[in-house]
Amino acid sequence: MSLLFLPVEAAAQGATILGRVGDVDSGRALVTVEVRLRGTARTAVTDADGRFRLTGVMAGTWWLEFRMLGYEERADSVTVGPDDAEVEVDVRLATRPVELDPMTVTVRVGAIAAWLASRGFPQRRAEARSLLHATHDEIRHTAARNLNELIQRVPAVRIRRFADGRVEVWLEPSPLPDGQPCRVAVYLNGAAVELGRFDWTGIRGRASRPLRFDDVVALGDIDGIELYGPGESPVASERGCGSLLVWNSMLRPQLDEEFTGAVRGVVVNDSTGAVMGGVKIRLRPGGLEVVTDAAGRFEFPALLPGDYEIQAEYPGAEPWRGAVKVKAFGVIDVELRLES
Repeated sequence: MSLLFLPVEAAAQGATILGRVGDVDSGRALVTVEVRLRGTARTAVTDADGRFRLTGVMAGTWWLEFRMLGYEERADSVTVGPDDAEVEVDVRLATRPVELDPMTVTVRVGAIAAWLASRGFPQRRAEARSLLHATHDEIRHTAARNLNELIQRVPAVRIRRFADGRVEVWLEPSPLPDGQPCRVAVYLNGAAVELGRFDWTGIRGRASRPLRFDDVVALGDIDGIELYGPGESPVASERGCGSLLVWNSMLRPQLDEEFTGAVRGVVVNDSTGAVMGGVKIRLRPGGLEVVTDAAGRFEFPALLPGDYEIQAEYPGAEPWRGAVKVKAFGVIDVELRLES
């Protein structure tokens, strides 16, 4: 476990420490590792590629501290020369089992984990398509002071504030073909959240101020958070600019919208164009199975977001197979044409 120091051309106002953090066994990039410059308030968090950046570091010998839930904490010294503009480091962290109190913490964590699983949180995490995907404990180890600060650490994501009090999450630069502002949709337990101005009544009368992220849910109360860019969001949206999903199990049942989508369709004979009833339709994974009605129609409601395969079978006809991608609050209409 060694650090590689690669000094390059000098910078006038302090050097930049660049680095990548990976798993010591597999070498895979570690995301959301907290990197701290000891003796200062300077911190950084690794991105999806395991990379981090600390700018404006003056010449001298510094200690870098690395922390992440499930891994051994580590500290290494790095020397920044007076003529160095950048110093690059490569770090490997070793895993460390996390011991939980079986009488209290394990029960609560197990209940929250089960609730998150019912929303597809761990399944989407396994697909590794998100820009940010963290549990309560992982958020706590980032040392972020609030939700705004946590989100702004993600590359290419910005929080924009407007004169009328609106607060929006944007992708910059915009991935849209016309370059128009690309606003990320915000959901709390599946319910859409608009962050604008709101009126409130206090001891001194009525007032108005911007609605902040932490007015909706405090950072310490978040059980899980996901942030997606365009094309990867599990939520159906018009512009496809991604989504921010915040989960808090204690807010049930006031919010807790059904975070599901649906697939429906009709089966027709490819030669005659006639609808086909009695066709067996299977959906995988999940092992769901329905039979088309007399109008040739079928439906799979309440599906968790993800990739599915549809299979259609009918005696005397060629089997049909196709793939669909289900998004929350979205309905996919398909037409299956069977050849007899």
